[in-house]
Amino acid sequence: MKLRTAAWGGLLWLSGCVPQAFELSDYRSHLTAAEKQQLAAGQALEKMHVSYWRFFPKQVYWQGKLRVEPAAKGKYKFTKLGHWQQFDEHGGLLADADYQLKGRWTTGHERLYYPAGTLSADVLTQPVVLNGDSVLETRLVNFRSGVESDTSFVERWYLRDGKYLRPSVRSFDLAGRRPVPKNWKGEPYTYSKP
Repeated sequence: MKLRTAAWGGLLWLSGCVPQAFELSDYRSHLTAAEKQQLAAGQALEKMHVSYWRFFPKQVYWQGKLRVEPAAKGKYKFTKLGHWQQFDEHGGLLADADYQLKGRWTTGHERLYYPAGTLSADVLTQPVVLNGDSVLETRLVNFRSGVESDTSFVERWYLRDGKYLRPSVRSFDLAGRRPVPKNWKGEPYTYSKP
């Protein structure tokens, strides 16, 4: 049981592709002196960001177009744009994502894969209206046995001004009409190699 919970926790960790603290640190560490000067002058920049695995330095870990803007107190605001990809230490695709700006929101669509290349989940982030407020909804669709037409469950969570509005909501369907029972433990992880 604990192993299954740990596996789902790992999947949610991957859904962000890189934990936020490490992600920001990684972005900062790849800024050149010229880029830092440009930002210090108050100018935004766009660049291709590429990071590598720490113990496999020739293998790309995460790459895509990054917009960097100066922020208060010498900090920077990083925004992922366009096509991004994440790879495992052997070069296998773990995530394939597209991001774009929509007003004040960064929206995106990610496809997550198990290390064997089997489809794991689909993540969509988009602005929606919830109880009259404009919020950012993230919808994570988990697939059973790597089959896109066979949904295991759907999870949604909502953000407004960087804060979660309520606990995530799980259902067995996209519309949310079949809620997951409170004590449901999930299904065992199974997949077939492509």
